[in-house]
Amino acid sequence: MFYFITTWNFLLIPCYLIGTAVLNVLQADSFKRVSDRIIAAVWLGIVVLSIALLATSLVFPLNSWVGWCTAASLSLLSLTSQPTRHEIANLCFMLFPNLALGLLTLEFGVAAFTSRQVTWLDTGLYHYGAIRWLSEYGAVPGIALLLQQLGFTSSWFALAAPFNPPIFDAQVSAITNGFAFLLAIVHFLIALAQLFTNQAQLSDWFIVICSLIVLPVLVLSTMMSDILVSPSPDIPVILLTVIIAWAMLIIAHHRSSSVTQDENYSFKNKFKNKFYDPFIPLILAAGAVTIKLTSLPLLLISVIFYSVFSRFCIKRLVIGAVITTLLLSPMFAVNIITSGCPVFPSSFLCLDLPWSWTAEEAKAVAENTRVWGIWFDSPPQNIPPWLWKFVLWLISSTLNQIATGIILISILLTISILRTSINHRLWGLIWVLGLAISGTIFMMLYAPVIRLGLGYIIIIPALYITIFFYKKNGNVNLLISKKKPVSKIWKISPIFSITSYLALAVITLVIVLNQKTHYRLILPPQMMRSDLVKKQVNGINYFSPQDISPEEHELCWSAKLPCAFELEDNIKLRDPNRGIKGGFIKVKREQGTGNRE
Repeated sequence: MFYFITTWNFLLIPCYLIGTAVLNVLQADSFKRVSDRIIAAVWLGIVVLSIALLATSLVFPLNSWVGWCTAASLSLLSLTSQPTRHEIANLCFMLFPNLALGLLTLEFGVAAFTSRQVTWLDTGLYHYGAIRWLSEYGAVPGIALLLQQLGFTSSWFALAAPFNPPIFDAQVSAITNGFAFLLAIVHFLIALAQLFTNQAQLSDWFIVICSLIVLPVLVLSTMMSDILVSPSPDIPVILLTVIIAWAMLIIAHHRSSSVTQDENYSFKNKFKNKFYDPFIPLILAAGAVTIKLTSLPLLLISVIFYSVFSRFCIKRLVIGAVITTLLLSPMFAVNIITSGCPVFPSSFLCLDLPWSWTAEEAKAVAENTRVWGIWFDSPPQNIPPWLWKFVLWLISSTLNQIATGIILISILLTISILRTSINHRLWGLIWVLGLAISGTIFMMLYAPVIRLGLGYIIIIPALYITIFFYKKNGNVNLLISKKKPVSKIWKISPIFSITSYLALAVITLVIVLNQKTHYRLILPPQMMRSDLVKKQVNGINYFSPQDISPEEHELCWSAKLPCAFELEDNIKLRDPNRGIKGGFIKVKREQGTGNRE
């Protein structure tokens, strides 16, 4: 537990420094409120640091020293900005000691909840293995030949790698998801405080409602709780979906209110030189894609959002394209190194390398990731295949039925939200609807698994409830509301602060007292383990689960590298002198039959 808390506090510093520098470079006037800037800065910092670490893995293994040196280098670069230094100095003056105690108390509660044994199956299958490869060797050529899931590159694994040194023996793999969960709770409490101080904007109501849906699901649902206490990239994708929608609401409101307050408004004159705020959702969305490819709808809508707010200016479109490409390029490069395909498991632009998957093989892997293609048998005659598969999917899980109900209700709610958007000129609502609709369609077409689409399907109901309560509060028309001053969230009454601290302390105490007997105050328990056997193919010594049935939890988990199920006899070491560090290649079967033991 204490390792989590200590690491989170140290990680907050570079993330905030990097994100603040990004905001200042972009002259992000939309995020003027202190609370908004903090949240946007930390998430931007997480995204940039994760991508930077993924790029670093092409050259160095992501051990603790390399990780912290990368973070320190980016932090020092950020501090070269005078506005960033000035902003940080002001923030330290406002925060300490007013809210430091509250944050520390909250960290204890989150750490107590997330410092549990990691049991999520995908972690045993490949999550922790990918983290170990990055931590010990960096990006290794051809590791997807050992296990196809190791070709699923994620910058979230790169962020986790420096914090999972071998000395901790697979005990702290949930540290990054715990950090994201902590930020989500902090954001919720900040937005809630805005409501209590009568300074809430529509974006604050949106965060409060989304949090009241997402956070309980992550805590109370057995499956989602298991995913939360793991290094799974599903959690940051869910939270980033909400954050990107929130950022779009803020940016759209800022532009619209500026139009209304300035009768002589001229878009070209006012925004030509400094309205770079639409870069923020674009950066966050590109980062989300590097975390998991199911975030592609976020990038699609963010690109359209950026293009529209840039008035399709050629210069800005080129700049946006260059920045997006730079952010995605480490993922492409690592994918090429590990599998030979830049967007593995897609067969698009697969290269002919000694370790490459063929286009046909990559296509087969991609089909296996599409639930519709592997979960259900062929339909009887005279029944449309899509209807047959949908019915089987619907009755296979209660969660699927709930999700279907939410989607059907969302279709009706969309009409009401569109009407409100048009009547009150709240154009930000349309962008959020676009995120939800595109993401839900993507999920249903390619991967109808609720954990992959939770962030998408809750947005429309949350947006409707947000508008409802905002109307009740008498502030439906954002455009005619007076411009609010910089947030005074840091000047909350002492009674409110003391009450909050006591509540957090009680929650923390309850969580700690309810931990199982194996609960550890310093470090969490080790993750699940499997019985392993040692095998050999073509001079490659590897470990394999004794029972390869995933249902029996016999997976690699924290096994020594390399770990795989069953290697093909045409896989060899790329450079025998370097061992597994040099990577793996695939040869023609007639050239190397291999020996098995």
